[in-house]
Amino acid sequence: MNKKFILYFICLISSLVIINFIYICSNKPLEKNHIKESRKKTDKDIVYVNDYEEFKKHTAQGDDWIGAFNNAIKDLGKDGGTIVFSGNYLCSDRLLINNKKNIKLIGKSKSKITFLKYDIAPMGIDFVNSKNITIKGLTLTSPLEVTGLRFSDTNKISGSVTPEQSNSSILHVENVNNFKIEDINIPFHNGFGIVVTKSKEGLIQNNNIKNTWRDGIHIQDGNEKIRINKNTLEKTGDDAISVFSSGAEGENIKLISKDINIENNLITDSYNRGIWITGENIQVANNRINGTAVGGIYSQSEYWQGVETKLSQKIAIKDNILNDIGTIDSPFNRKADMFRGILIETQNQTNTTRVQKVVIENNQILKFANLSRRNSRGIQVLRVRDCIINENTISHYSYEGITATYSENLEVTKNKIKSSMSFDDSRGIHCDNIHNLELKLNDINGGTSTGINVVNSKFIKIKQNTLFNINPKKLSNKNGIIVSNCEDVEIFKNIIDTSNKLENVLKLLEIKDPLTVKENEHI
Repeated sequence: MNKKFILYFICLISSLVIINFIYICSNKPLEKNHIKESRKKTDKDIVYVNDYEEFKKHTAQGDDWIGAFNNAIKDLGKDGGTIVFSGNYLCSDRLLINNKKNIKLIGKSKSKITFLKYDIAPMGIDFVNSKNITIKGLTLTSPLEVTGLRFSDTNKISGSVTPEQSNSSILHVENVNNFKIEDINIPFHNGFGIVVTKSKEGLIQNNNIKNTWRDGIHIQDGNEKIRINKNTLEKTGDDAISVFSSGAEGENIKLISKDINIENNLITDSYNRGIWITGENIQVANNRINGTAVGGIYSQSEYWQGVETKLSQKIAIKDNILNDIGTIDSPFNRKADMFRGILIETQNQTNTTRVQKVVIENNQILKFANLSRRNSRGIQVLRVRDCIINENTISHYSYEGITATYSENLEVTKNKIKSSMSFDDSRGIHCDNIHNLELKLNDINGGTSTGINVVNSKFIKIKQNTLFNINPKKLSNKNGIIVSNCEDVEIFKNIIDTSNKLENVLKLLEIKDPLTVKENEHI
């Protein structure tokens, strides 16, 4: 009995072991196949473009990957995911990411996409109506490159690309919340480089943009909280970086870009201006601009499609270095009669409102083009309210170091102004039609026929300025300080060097009381 029971038990255990082993062996491949089938039917977190090679099409220009891209996007789930590029690709149409979230486009091993299409439709990558978007590590380019040709050369544009077609951008972000554009290389494009419209909370960083026909980075209409940081821009066909606030296609003004930071960018050889801005609460800081056709940093109201752009306010321009302004030949350059390092302007002369709340501080404006009959100004403000110009260094200008006209509540303090290339009637500081002006602790040294010139203004304080080596080239109209047709003037504790035999150390004409002149020193 016991022997039978033991034998029975051994057989039972052996049978169970054999059954279990068979089950495990038979189900391992089945489980693997089940997972594979399941992944085909469910959303993926990461897809590789090269896995979709079957969807590319052969063309005379090469293999067209647009089908592979679109199928890769489709396979991402509703919660988003990552698309990985590894290689060089041609694309015959735009790559559209629309109404998506949590999408990343990542380039590996210096991946490159060349967009072939040249019609008016955008050619490039478009992110639209989406959120939490990242694109990183890709080279984006067009196949056509014309050395030295820019959008501004409209008389030269012919053949494959028209001016209208050059309005497209190779990377476009519209109505996107929370985006990052990083480590993108754009070696050439027959349009804009990066365009951002109606988007919020974005980072544009460490990108390399060259040889665009239009702006390198263009922020337009209704953007908020955008940071443009550590980008390199070279030979852009219009402005290197622009921030635009206006209506669209002639509509009333309603779209304002605000809370924009432009920092630590390197701009070289812009075919128009280095940086151009309109909007609210915009900071331009620690940028280096080496070579422009017209100007360094501009904030202007401007007319676009018959509508004046939105007037700016809360503008801070700090710690920038500007060099070789006006030295790049282009149609913009050839039409310009004046080069400016920094310009803040309300263009509409009949508008009672003003660009307001402006700080221009600790910038270095080092060198302008030395061209006959075309003058340069270091800093100019025109029709501005509440402006501080403080601790800037301005050198090698030909006409005026600092110019302010038709403005209110202006402080010009602790600036160092020096030039060796000034012309007759040049001035270190010139102010005309200013209401409430303080000029204090400025150092004006050499190269100008008049140190300080103030006319047609009211509530004026000129204090503790140093004017040294005025008019070393013995130009005509040699003066220290001129104040003319002004009211309520105080001139106090200024030091004026008279060694160059000035015609007038201090010249006062048609001053309405009160007038205070005291403790000025002539050396």
